[in-house]
Amino acid sequence: MRSEALELLRCSRCRHYPLTLETRVQADQEVREGELRCANCEERFLIAGGVVEMLRAPSQQAEEELESIDKWLPLVNEVTPLNDDWLIGLPRTFHKGAETDIAVNLTHFLELVDARPGQRVLEVGAGVTWLSNLLARRGCSVVATDITRRLYVGLDSADVLMRHFGTVYDRVTADMNDVPCVDGAFDVVVANAVFHHSEDLTETFREMWRVLRPGGRMVFLEPVVGPLNLAGKRFLSRLHEDGLGDQAYPIWSYTRAARRAGFAPHSFIAPSVEHHLRHLRDDPDYLGNRTLKYRLARSVPRAFQVPVLAVLARRALYPAALYLFGLTCIFVGHRLDPWARQGRARAPAIQSAQVDR
Repeated sequence: MRSEALELLRCSRCRHYPLTLETRVQADQEVREGELRCANCEERFLIAGGVVEMLRAPSQQAEEELESIDKWLPLVNEVTPLNDDWLIGLPRTFHKGAETDIAVNLTHFLELVDARPGQRVLEVGAGVTWLSNLLARRGCSVVATDITRRLYVGLDSADVLMRHFGTVYDRVTADMNDVPCVDGAFDVVVANAVFHHSEDLTETFREMWRVLRPGGRMVFLEPVVGPLNLAGKRFLSRLHEDGLGDQAYPIWSYTRAARRAGFAPHSFIAPSVEHHLRHLRDDPDYLGNRTLKYRLARSVPRAFQVPVLAVLARRALYPAALYLFGLTCIFVGHRLDPWARQGRARAPAIQSAQVDR
């Protein structure tokens, strides 16, 4: 934890601010060991290995997710060995080094984040913090939160990245519905495939609204699941039953919750959608998958060979597929002040994405 982060944090028990810092071990740019104290309720928060532990009472869902890590982590490690090289190479080292959705979408995602030196950025559900590290390398002042510290899963992974890249950013254990930061602390909130773990999107987005400054924005990527995507629903249902907390949300669940929370939401179909369509025959599930989504998708790549049809496909087929089946989307929510929300016309739910980047 950097000493300047003290002005951003508040007590996760009584919401008091400011906290007092007791430093026990100081590294070059951060407090490695110490304690934060609340003068109001006398609560103490340990700083260990540079991570501030402020997750006092995890929700039932958070506890189930923490327990599930022990179940699925060995299985993941069999497919993709989790080590320092894997961590340093993210996002392109997901799935044995293959170019994944995250890598394909990263350029457009960062354009929407519009990260600038000195901006305060909060990443919720940061996991191994590769995105926080990337934004810190661009000069942003970053706070990464997650419910776990576990190496190659959670916040302790940042030590590997910071040593390798020479970055420094703050890490705090916290629930995304109860971020222990003061109101209006951040310019941008980012999240990567995190909010579909929320049991109440409106509650979660209201917390994001609270920690953003007036005019701030949240930018996040999500795998949207439409009503006709039965296979996707079954898959997420299995993950939910295994304790991972995944929810199958359609596009309108995100946009409606964002509006209720005080955002003007916009959604962009992610570049990975067209990438997958253009390489559909390379998909190992191409021949064997007989779901309706796959059967309809097989005819789309031919349309991209005709310029006029390609334009129509992007403007008509993509929105239809988004609502019916669900596609990977990047969302941007601009924080509205209460006075500006009165009588404001609804923002368009879908923006055409520049998928040929």
